Amino acid sequence: MKILHVNATDYGGAAKAAFNLMNALEKIGHSSVLCVGNRKSSDNRVIELDRDTNPLRFKMKRLFFNSIGLPDWRFRERTISLTDKKYFLDADIVHLHNIHGYYFDYRVLPFLAAKKPVVWSLHDMWALTGYCAYSYDCAQWKKGCGKCPQYNDRKFREPPAVGMDMTGINWRQKKMAFKKAKPLLVVICEAYEKMCGESPITMNLDCRVIPNGLDTELFSPIEKQKARKELGLNHDNKILMSIPSPGRKGLDILSRIILKLENIGNLTVIVAGGYKLPYKSKNKIDLVYVDYIDNDRLLNLYYSAADLFLLPSRADNVPLTLSEAIISGTPCVTFNVGGISTVVPHLDCGYLAKPLDEDDFVNGIKLLLNDNELRLKCSRNARIHGVKNFDSMNSAKLYASLYEEAYKKFWKKKCE
Repeated sequence: MKILHVNATDYGGAAKAAFNLMNALEKIGHSSVLCVGNRKSSDNRVIELDRDTNPLRFKMKRLFFNSIGLPDWRFRERTISLTDKKYFLDADIVHLHNIHGYYFDYRVLPFLAAKKPVVWSLHDMWALTGYCAYSYDCAQWKKGCGKCPQYNDRKFREPPAVGMDMTGINWRQKKMAFKKAKPLLVVICEAYEKMCGESPITMNLDCRVIPNGLDTELFSPIEKQKARKELGLNHDNKILMSIPSPGRKGLDILSRIILKLENIGNLTVIVAGGYKLPYKSKNKIDLVYVDYIDNDRLLNLYYSAADLFLLPSRADNVPLTLSEAIISGTPCVTFNVGGISTVVPHLDCGYLAKPLDEDDFVNGIKLLLNDNELRLKCSRNARIHGVKNFDSMNSAKLYASLYEEAYKKFWKKKCE
């Protein structure tokens, strides 16, 4: 089959999940292209959706639709133009990923779904809400958004607020569009399946659970001292690794956590991703900063070199970094939010701290660093759990079966 994947970008977590799936699908005989709103890679399978060639018109539309709080609506023509492209016409299945990201008008979804069978992987909560990608402790999405309590206080929220609060209109328009389009939804864990069943927008849509897969041969345990030698890291220190970012991914939280670890001694903390901690070191901790790592072999080396991987997310789905870490045999310490417990069973593959309880997070780090036997058990279990649940070939086979089901259902309805 020929699969057209659609995502906001060709970088970031959702894009990496799409690439992992594309690579695995190719191994079982299915071809893929990825259409994005913003292209950065040189991968010849990636195509950027046509941009507005009139800069003044683009600027005026952006100013207008942003000012009224409906930024996605300015991309109606751009989204419709997708259906005229050869890669769309040739596709057997359209597989949507993140359609939010200022390139796609969700109201066009019924038009697309009338032409091709649509499978949609939900990488966050955006499809269920009037605006937010993560609802945190707000439950208005279950009855209808509007007068959003988080709209003007978006320090840790995604996406950032623009213009007026139109979350109520967005919520109702999404409900109408998705009801007409009837995409086949895919979520990556049971927690998100439950949320889809609670949302009036998606509760009547078919929803399946398929985890994001990884190449379990590329990500695999490397002997710790060998990895440290290759990376030039301290052989004797305990090593923690994290890939935080500002806001939701907890860069500030990580900084406070590290402050509470200064009395441990002989500790190295690798902070990858290109961000610096707002942390005032007293030279008691060896901080190693690493830019964004876009080479999976190198990333696997860093995971393998670390004793623990830390993820202090305020909200999340099933982060790829956690899956990569456990498949590399590295126990994780993280908050029990979103679908994270699917990846890190407590005290089996790491430590699940109470949501946003920084002291409990620190306790988890200390417990695993001080108890060598428990840490080694978690390391062994992590690899077994990761291979069993997050192998990209298993995910690809499940998707291939789903594509065939969606394809047959679509053409059967067309012929009626």
